[in-house]
Amino acid sequence: MASTSSAAASHGGAREWRTALLTLRDESVASPSPPALLALLRRVGSDVAFLAETAAAVSPCDGADDVLRGVCHLIHDIMYKTNMEIDSSCLLTMLKFLDVLMQCSLEGACGKGLSARKTALDTVSECLQILRFLSKDFGGSTSLPENAHLLRVLISIVSCLQSELNLTDKPNGDGFSSHTFGPINNKNPNIWDMEISAFSMIEDALSKIASGLSEDLWQSIVEVLRKVMDFLTARNFIIENSTMSRFYTSFLRCLHSVLSDPKGPLSAHVPGFVANLQIFFVYGLRSCSPPVITPMEYKMDTKSNAGRYKPPHLRKRGGKGNNSFDGRNSDSESSRYDLSSSDSDMSDNDGYAKTGDRFRSSKARLAAILCIQDICRADPKLLTSLWPLLLPESDVLQQRKYQATLMTCLIFDPIIKVRIEAASTIASMLEGQALVLTQVAEYKESSRRGSFTTLSSSLGQILMQLHTGMLYLIQRETQTTLLAALFKVLILLISVTPYARMPKQLLPTVITDMRRRLLDRHSNKNEHYALLHFQKNHLLQMFLKFSLKMDVQEIHFSVRFGALQVLRSAVHNYPSCANIIWAKVQYIVLDLLQMQSLEDQRDANFGPPKEESSIKGRCLVAAIKVIDECLRVSSGFKGTDDLKEYRLQDIQQISDCTINKTIKSAPHFETDVPGPSQNFTLDITLGTNRWIEVIDRLLPQGLSHGSATVRTASLTCFAGMTYDVFFSLPENKREYVTSSSIHAALNDTAPAVRSAACRAIGIVACFPSILSSPSLPGKFIDAIEFNTRNSSTPVRITASWALANLCSSIRFRALDTNPSAGVLDKSAISLLVEIALRLAKDGEKVKSNAVRALGYLLRFIRFNNHSDTVDDPRASSVYSILLLLLRDSNNYKIRMHAAVALAVPVSRLDYGSSFPDVVQGIEHVLESLSSNSLSPSNFKHRGNLEKQVTFTALHLFSFVSPKDDQSLRDFLIKKASFLEDWLKSLFSLFNNVEDQPSANEAINDEDGFSPNVAQKAMLSSAVKSLLDIYTSENQHTVAQRFEQLARSLELV
Repeated sequence: MASTSSAAASHGGAREWRTALLTLRDESVASPSPPALLALLRRVGSDVAFLAETAAAVSPCDGADDVLRGVCHLIHDIMYKTNMEIDSSCLLTMLKFLDVLMQCSLEGACGKGLSARKTALDTVSECLQILRFLSKDFGGSTSLPENAHLLRVLISIVSCLQSELNLTDKPNGDGFSSHTFGPINNKNPNIWDMEISAFSMIEDALSKIASGLSEDLWQSIVEVLRKVMDFLTARNFIIENSTMSRFYTSFLRCLHSVLSDPKGPLSAHVPGFVANLQIFFVYGLRSCSPPVITPMEYKMDTKSNAGRYKPPHLRKRGGKGNNSFDGRNSDSESSRYDLSSSDSDMSDNDGYAKTGDRFRSSKARLAAILCIQDICRADPKLLTSLWPLLLPESDVLQQRKYQATLMTCLIFDPIIKVRIEAASTIASMLEGQALVLTQVAEYKESSRRGSFTTLSSSLGQILMQLHTGMLYLIQRETQTTLLAALFKVLILLISVTPYARMPKQLLPTVITDMRRRLLDRHSNKNEHYALLHFQKNHLLQMFLKFSLKMDVQEIHFSVRFGALQVLRSAVHNYPSCANIIWAKVQYIVLDLLQMQSLEDQRDANFGPPKEESSIKGRCLVAAIKVIDECLRVSSGFKGTDDLKEYRLQDIQQISDCTINKTIKSAPHFETDVPGPSQNFTLDITLGTNRWIEVIDRLLPQGLSHGSATVRTASLTCFAGMTYDVFFSLPENKREYVTSSSIHAALNDTAPAVRSAACRAIGIVACFPSILSSPSLPGKFIDAIEFNTRNSSTPVRITASWALANLCSSIRFRALDTNPSAGVLDKSAISLLVEIALRLAKDGEKVKSNAVRALGYLLRFIRFNNHSDTVDDPRASSVYSILLLLLRDSNNYKIRMHAAVALAVPVSRLDYGSSFPDVVQGIEHVLESLSSNSLSPSNFKHRGNLEKQVTFTALHLFSFVSPKDDQSLRDFLIKKASFLEDWLKSLFSLFNNVEDQPSANEAINDEDGFSPNVAQKAMLSSAVKSLLDIYTSENQHTVAQRFEQLARSLELV
């Protein structure tokens, strides 16, 4: 029985064999002759693709590795010996087959014996050849899935080659010699050349796939490249010869292609990449002969390369010491996959042979710098802690062979392209970290070597070295393109450097060196002015413009514009410069205004303006902004920003404490001092005289200019006005300031001009003394009301800001005069309330200013029968909207303003019939704060909000009495338990803090509140008022507990 079964099986196998041969015989009989078959190359390609698809299907079977390699060898030979054509429909099939081949065969072979690994490397070589054939046939017409499969194949090839290199590098490992970089025999390919080919193909595929690359595939490529990078640096494979230079160049270019368009996070790879890329900054320069030029000998000889021009393909390539190999590598055969680019990749004037660019290693250095630039542009924050690796903290003018920085490349590299990219990378780093440098960096004298250095001190040292290096280069450099890049770095360096925390002589040194460089008459004039035109945003002519030795008319307007922008930053950071340049800048503005006026007349007669008119207008705006900065300096303007506007003085007076509040954009005006500033010792005579000059000579032409940007810049000058300067001006000048602002706010059609006008009105409205004018407050109100209805959001924001400032002045004026006399009539106050209520329904920024205005206006909204108060029926709406914003708004500043505003009224009668609703609303807010219901985004503001709400609640609870409505008393009884716990928590603050300040002491902490927030007097008053409520309602148990609280408070 067993023999019968065996015979049947044997017979079945023979039948299948005969059937296969029969099919083959039939095909051979029916097929055309071989010459005719070769003419049908498209059919051959289709058959090859079918064979590849069939082979890929059997990959899961045991022993499929040899079959797949055989099919790969067959396909390679067919492609190599014929001009086979592959349809686009077959391309994806071929790529899938190669992907399966690499996954199933090569990865396993790389870990086996020498023979299996040699076979695997042969297969890798054939795969690369196949990919090159396919790439040649299809060029850039491949689809996204095809490119994705191509990248997967190339990733597998690189991984396999890296595995072979890892095995080869072992001390006792058998295999190909990685130190000879050549084959074991003439039939085996060079591993390094295969990697060069693979990286070049990856770079090409990435350029085609562009934004369609998936995050997973991108991450796979990054991980493979990171392993290659770590292998090279960890095994000390940074070797200087021709083959390795080509390898590093192709690898770093591939890395640049990946990093230039990141699809995922880079944070895990950045430290490793930066540390390894730094090694390539001086690749090819450590052993070059002659040595690199030192700083003491540094000069750029523009005539050194002069002579008869030779195109790149005719230049000698075998010069001494240029492309020579080490002796042990001289016998290495050329790679059959030589993908090195031609001489044309380097600029004709780069002079790579004459400047010691051995093996064209500058390409590797250039690619490494570009990779750093890619990381910086992807996320500048990733490089913050790595700045000391990339930029020097000391000895910037000393050449570094082993710890090179970007400044080493910029100063010492012999290739112009490398130096330019180094400058661009430094500029990107400065631009990306501008905020960190401005806020954190500080210069401290270096301590002993090896001691711990804080990041702030390290950044300060780096900025100092950057100044030294950049000024050194600018003084000596003559190459136009590089000089343009240097000035770009310098302009950014000046803008981000906090000179107040740097050595005092740093900025004056910059100014002195720049003047010396710019007044140098030895440079070629044509080359000099070509550079000036290119450098419209840079520093080149910043002080040349204002030198009496040069005619300003010679300078191109694009250069003037850039210089004026820089000069504005210099005056802002170094105010003493204002006195030096004032006369010259004033002359330039007048000259530009007159020039524009003449051109306007000419254009009216001869047609539209030329293209140059726009840059002249921008130059005029920049000059007016410099005037603005100089006026602010001479007026004593400090440039402070928002100084917690929610600290209303009424609240501080309730607590018998005083805090001086500085008004935004008018820093020398103290809110509690309606007259001249008491603590301000600046001599304002200079500021007054300069304002008179500007009002007489410049502003009339600027405010009537045809360009909206010029009118905006002119009106913005008023935003630097201070109280002392404004009231030191003659009356007609003050009238000009106010009337010009009002006219522009009401009549100008440009939103930017209206916004600037509203800001100017808001500045002047900060000064309570302006309310002495019988007509000016009404004109301000009309202008503000008109612009609060504007469709432009920026206009409504500045109009609401002006409204809040005007309401603040009205309130302070009322405190300073006899309240019975009144500040404004009832209709004006009513109109202000109406405007504020309407704006409280607008956007967040507008709403914040509206709530602040409502808080000020509550001083005038009363509910008693006295004739000296404003009985506005809309006051209940005011309280309702304030409670709604306090409870539901997501904006911390709005909630703070609302809480402060609810505490403005100084008596129970001032709240009128809204008092029960206000008390109940503030209690609900207290409960919500206690329930930890705030969103995570508001956690950092929770403390300040709780303090202010607590302050407001105590203020309200001190007014409750048994005479209040029954509904309010019932509510307080219902909430007795919560109120008791809340008051006990406030008692604990008094118990935990020693040496409590007395009630008449000023509050000095930065939040504006004492450590206990609520003053003892207010707390005691609130407890006693609540105790009276509970006693009158016969709540004996609750009354006893509150009585104990009152006694406890007396003992604190």
